[in-house]
Amino acid sequence: MHILPLPYAPLLALVVLAGILHRTSGQDTVVPSDGLVVPWGRDPPETVTIEQCQDVTFSLTGGFTHSLQKFNKKGRSKKCDFTGAVTMLDDTSDVDVTLSGTNFAKRSKNYYGCDVNNHCELINQKTLVEVVPKFTRTIGRPCDGALEVLKAFPQAARRCS
Repeated sequence: MHILPLPYAPLLALVVLAGILHRTSGQDTVVPSDGLVVPWGRDPPETVTIEQCQDVTFSLTGGFTHSLQKFNKKGRSKKCDFTGAVTMLDDTSDVDVTLSGTNFAKRSKNYYGCDVNNHCELINQKTLVEVVPKFTRTIGRPCDGALEVLKAFPQAARRCS
């Protein structure tokens, strides 16, 4: 039996651990998509924050009928007043509706609610999607292959993916 000198034992342990981690990496790992999923039913998240150009999916589950309305003003969201709201999805159940990241190209606050059977008021079915800028400046049209420039290093630029 060969015994390693003491200074090499920690190195060997590190190499073995790295091998184990390498073999197991990627197994049973769920890789999230570029978008965000908002459960759309009773008590959805009050606020979700996304980076500009990120897709948002509202997931309607549970067999109940819901709608997805975009409020035109913050105050209307607080009062669950759907006057002037834009219908993103009519009354339906058990579907996912994805809003493209092009809807979220600028810093903004977007208020959504359900107008079915007073769900907005009774089960608090409303949420705010707040769009924050990326750590870059965009030259051209955001979300559409524009040129991004890092704020810290304006001379470095890359194409948006």
